[in-house]
Amino acid sequence: TSSFRLRFQGEETGDIFALPAGGATCLGSTAAKQIITTSTEDTTGEGGDATVSHLTTFSLTYEDHTTAQVTANGGSCEDTALIIAEELEKIPPLYSVSVSGSSTDVGDEGCSWVVTFESVVGNPELFDITAFHGDELDAVGPAASVTVGPSPSIVRDTIAVTQPPEFQGDVHLIQ
Repeated sequence: TSSFRLRFQGEETGDIFALPAGGATCLGSTAAKQIITTSTEDTTGEGGDATVSHLTTFSLTYEDHTTAQVTANGGSCEDTALIIAEELEKIPPLYSVSVSGSSTDVGDEGCSWVVTFESVVGNPELFDITAFHGDELDAVGPAASVTVGPSPSIVRDTIAVTQPPEFQGDVHLIQ
């Protein structure tokens, strides 16, 4: 069991344990996570299709820093996870993140990416998303959830970021 002592002006505390009684991890070791998802509406009635468009891109903003645009459906979800991680690590406070990607399995070629904040203490604000479809002039956002393509349209892609309660990082840390 790990412990430490404090000493000040000749006085010293007893052992202060770094782990809670019976615990196996240090207090304050829960990294925050956020989930980014892409999805679409079935637009076959308007001449579209039921898949996330290869022309839809998005950028993420954190503390006034914005990533380059990432293609929402440009390759595998796993490959796009690497691109998202690379872009996020260019943002100074996020120099260390991990991103995993998987298909949403709803048949629309959507993805779900879990971002783990390894270099941020506590629970960071949700990313702001700005989405585009083909033309930078048609930006939608920034917001936690954005949809490109007006209704009716052949494209109705949504990019959203969420954080379930179990993905919150520690917020009551001694710093």
